[in-house]
Amino acid sequence: MNSELSVQAAYRVLADDRARAVVTAVAETGGLSLDALARMLAAREQGVPPERLDEQAVRNVRVSLRDDQLPCLAAHGILGLDGDAVTPGSNLGELVAAEDAIQEALRN
Repeated sequence: MNSELSVQAAYRVLADDRARAVVTAVAETGGLSLDALARMLAAREQGVPPERLDEQAVRNVRVSLRDDQLPCLAAHGILGLDGDAVTPGSNLGELVAAEDAIQEALRN
């Protein structure tokens, strides 16, 4: 795992809608289970309340997270993975600060 977050890695994460949503969810909650994260993102992506989600949509998001987004985010120290738990990594704060700075620059 990298101890510093490269500018290129930060841009790649911030350019991906789902990865950005994962980062935001983990930063806001302090960590959550893979299932809870998949359900939250599937509801957001489909624009429906979580209780109206199609379970296949949740499974598809869960597989995508497990096989693609989460390993990449963990490799850059943005998230930690411990079994089914998705937790903040050592570089999460740095990435959130970079995103905030970009959003502020875009508003000005």
